[in-house]
Amino acid sequence: MQKPSTSDRDAHLNPFAFPSETDIRFLLLVLAIAGSTMILVQALIGIFIESTLIAFPSALIVTVSLFVIAWHQARQSAAKTIEVNKWQPFPPQKADLLQSALFQQMDRYIQQTVANVSELASEKIQFIWDETSRSSTLPTGMAFGFGKQQYVCLRQGLHEAFIQFPESPTFQSVLMHELGHIANRDVSKTVFATSLGQCFFPIAISSVVVFTVYTLWAVCDRLVKGITLDPTQPGIREIINTNIKIIILLLIVEIARASILRVREYYADARARNWLGTSTTLTQFFLEQLEPSPQKNSTLKNKHQRGRLYVWEFLEQQFRLKLAPFHPTHHQRISRLENPRHLFSLSYEVALLAGFLSGVSLNANMIIFSIFTELSNFNSQLNQSVQAANEPTLLVILTILLFFALTLVFSAIFLAVFVVFGLIPIVGTVGLQIQQAAFADCAQPTQPRLLTLQRLMAVSLVLGTGFILGCLLSPFIHALSMRTSEAAIPWFGIFGLAIGWAGVFFIWIVSIARLAKSLYLNHAESSIPRQKRRWLTRLSGFLLFPIFLWMCMVQILFGAQAVKPDLFSVSALVIGCMISGAFAFVLYGIIWVVGWNIGSARGWFRNPQCPHCNSVINNQSGLLQNCHECDRSITSWAWLPLPVSLPPPPSLFVPVLDTPPPL
Repeated sequence: MQKPSTSDRDAHLNPFAFPSETDIRFLLLVLAIAGSTMILVQALIGIFIESTLIAFPSALIVTVSLFVIAWHQARQSAAKTIEVNKWQPFPPQKADLLQSALFQQMDRYIQQTVANVSELASEKIQFIWDETSRSSTLPTGMAFGFGKQQYVCLRQGLHEAFIQFPESPTFQSVLMHELGHIANRDVSKTVFATSLGQCFFPIAISSVVVFTVYTLWAVCDRLVKGITLDPTQPGIREIINTNIKIIILLLIVEIARASILRVREYYADARARNWLGTSTTLTQFFLEQLEPSPQKNSTLKNKHQRGRLYVWEFLEQQFRLKLAPFHPTHHQRISRLENPRHLFSLSYEVALLAGFLSGVSLNANMIIFSIFTELSNFNSQLNQSVQAANEPTLLVILTILLFFALTLVFSAIFLAVFVVFGLIPIVGTVGLQIQQAAFADCAQPTQPRLLTLQRLMAVSLVLGTGFILGCLLSPFIHALSMRTSEAAIPWFGIFGLAIGWAGVFFIWIVSIARLAKSLYLNHAESSIPRQKRRWLTRLSGFLLFPIFLWMCMVQILFGAQAVKPDLFSVSALVIGCMISGAFAFVLYGIIWVVGWNIGSARGWFRNPQCPHCNSVINNQSGLLQNCHECDRSITSWAWLPLPVSLPPPPSLFVPVLDTPPPL
């Protein structure tokens, strides 16, 4: 196979050098389900028990149990899928000699293809045959499994496509695409995401049912006793609002889950395109399969059948088509294949989800503040006991040690909650996308820029707006809540907070982009800069921490002032926020300087040397593929590898029968 020219490879950076958008959205889903479960379980327990010391640990135990159960279900899913559908190992045993020979030939071609793909060398793939399901006649496949158990289901229609290969691109396109899922390691994430959804939705639905029943019971109880409903009307409205917000949260989780299934298809296509060395085969396949837009089909169908559809079915259909589709359209997939640079671009949807989930999860878990209130009360009682005792007893000493131990534990829990539900949803998603977009811009400066000033401002605004929406739509009132019956910040104040969050995120994003550009532009090695990426991700978290914490404090103080205007004056609040903001940004600058000095000390920000001839490499005009002195490859990690050497197309044959034909 010929080595592609430099101009061919210039247009195809390696999207697999960074965590894919599938990984990013999977992280969002995990945090969304973890945060939502904590929210709902604490609320359910709070109906019967008011102690936070019981509610928070109980919610944590339930959340961990949910993930353990989902992991166990994911492990068993492959075996259950095969058993329920009555699939059999490939190649299937056939009595017909011609069919058996064709299946054996198809199996040899598949095994030779897998053996030639280096990314699959460590995978033990089992191929399964489907001729029993409803879709078995379609020329499609399906990658499934969990952990080390990886399967590819080959449907009966794919055998017909194999017979037409290579005249038809269907067989090769489907095979390479399904193998691409396994090479991208997104199969386990998909199965686990499905199991998480199956475990989480009963909790969410149960919460809605419990709150609804509780509301009806309270109303009926007062009506039976002849008590007026006037004092309970605010509470009833609050519970109704809570149910609505829980339903919205449930829909957000499902949108995040569906987006994983949708986005992973782009990366499987990109992997297959790289192996084939061209997008023509896949594009031709999609064009052959191209159908009218699902939205148009849906509209046409609804005109004739809307009267026969239940309202729920119609709403579910529209939700799937417009908000949470499981698969991209063929037009979208062709667009990504023709321009792989899309895989490096920023996603406003990811930014909105990241901000929303950070806001709703962090706000709801601020219930931990009440734990410190209970600890303070315990401390007051402890001081009274110590003062009453003439001399310290063993019980007093043990009590003091217990108090400090509990304070330390809950301080660690508070920090963990702040980092897990506040920082990670943003640093691990938008932060990583900023890194890879900055890399694409500096590697190919002649291409349209992905990180323009307008785009950075837009992403910051979307991220800040998402955070505010998360706080507004949090089902329960806590420290970061803003517009409820108790805390009524005016809408212009909410708008000002959104702008403030956008400004904080903009400063952070610009800093990350600057560091990423210098870091990746000077990585002249063959290996992926995994260590540098992890270092920059951790540094971005440290950078965001002080200004994020300061902005949370500003929001909490404005909310407190809205509840109790006499608590402190607005002018004192503004001055206090400005002084604390100055300290936060000074700390931000110190962290940035320390991070830059650490990177410089390791030699990551200066012009690298060629590992072959030790000549200094200047990448200021773009990321060089080969050394200008020795002309040897120096940044192979940044570019897509060469296509694989595929086995030649099979020459189908008819086996010779040993028995003579009948007369």
